[in-house]
Amino acid sequence: MRHELDIAPPEPPYQPDEIYDALQQGDLLARLGGLRVLTIGDAVFVNGERVECSQPEVLKALAHRHTLSLADFGKVLDDPSLLAQLAALVNAGYW
Repeated sequence: MRHELDIAPPEPPYQPDEIYDALQQGDLLARLGGLRVLTIGDAVFVNGERVECSQPEVLKALAHRHTLSLADFGKVLDDPSLLAQLAALVNAGYW
């Protein structure tokens, strides 16, 4: 049986620099319970949508970890495109 996710996008939406600052301060990104994350080869799909990311280690963390911390990103957190992708996932209510 498939259940509807209790998706609650934040209001107002987070900006990429807010995600960066939160992770730098030790906050965690926690995956929404019941969220479907699927890996097919090197591709990762979140709730049926392919996640585009130039950082394979981040895709692996998204797929296999329910909480993400600064340690999961390391220096790649300085990549603006990665921060934009994380902000999009958070603002979609997935993390």
